[in-house]
Amino acid sequence: MNKPDVSIILVSYNTSQLTKNCLDSIFEKTSGVNFDIWVVDNKSSDNSCEMIKNKFPQVNLIENDKNLGFGSANNVAIKQAKENMYSCSIQIQY
Repeated sequence: MNKPDVSIILVSYNTSQLTKNCLDSIFEKTSGVNFDIWVVDNKSSDNSCEMIKNKFPQVNLIENDKNLGFGSANNVAIKQAKENMYSCSIQIQY
């Protein structure tokens, strides 16, 4: 696989359906660019992590052991996606 041009970072907290919709849209609508996706889950109590593992195994999932908030959760993913100069962060909320 080629090095991604951009890393897409999603931060989620108890937003399983919204996260699924967002990931579906990214995979359906994004073309012409190499990308990877990082989802940082802030200790959701719904089935968010299981849904991602089952439906989107190509997504890099980071499961925090507590809710770090949006900024800190982004920093966790940015450190992991450090090979890319560009990243796009999205907060998923109701």
